[in-house]
Amino acid sequence: MYIVAYICTYQILNIVPYIVDGKLEVVERILRQAELGPENLQMALRFMIRATIEVKIFNIAYSSTSYLTKVALLCTSITGIFTGTQYFALDPKFSLAMLFFGYYSCVIFASLYGRAYVIPLKFDELKRKLTLATEQCRRSGRDSQGTLYAQKLTRAIPPCGVRAGSFYILDRMSTPSFLNFVCYQVCCLFLTVEK
Repeated sequence: MYIVAYICTYQILNIVPYIVDGKLEVVERILRQAELGPENLQMALRFMIRATIEVKIFNIAYSSTSYLTKVALLCTSITGIFTGTQYFALDPKFSLAMLFFGYYSCVIFASLYGRAYVIPLKFDELKRKLTLATEQCRRSGRDSQGTLYAQKLTRAIPPCGVRAGSFYILDRMSTPSFLNFVCYQVCCLFLTVEK
């Protein structure tokens, strides 16, 4: 069980730098070149398509694990923070341990999924740059067939991002929404539970 959790955590932490700083950085370097031709555009498109496929494979393999991790961290953070503050007068050692456990769960969520939104943003930015580059190549008249093909491929690249479950793509608001939900639920528990 722990080995599976370790491998999943390792993969989740490594997918964002691998895709953004590895694959998509190469595409950005290609697009920064002064002389862009159809060959360079098609090479950039190959890297974009490869990155899209790798994100899809990651989602197929780890989206359910990401969702379960998110729900587990949600439950442990709410339970830990509520128990740690509510029962501090009865057992301070236990309450401090639970409070630490709750805050630690929030920190783990932020470190695991805090930068997952970078992948869809970077994909959208590079698709825009690729569209502009193919349009400029087409206007300059260099290999209109290859440029037209590159333009069609650019439009065909689907939007992608890291998924948590089969229905939820982690975006920029995932971590703040998670923390907001934890605070809201802990406050609701304080209001409903008598000491």
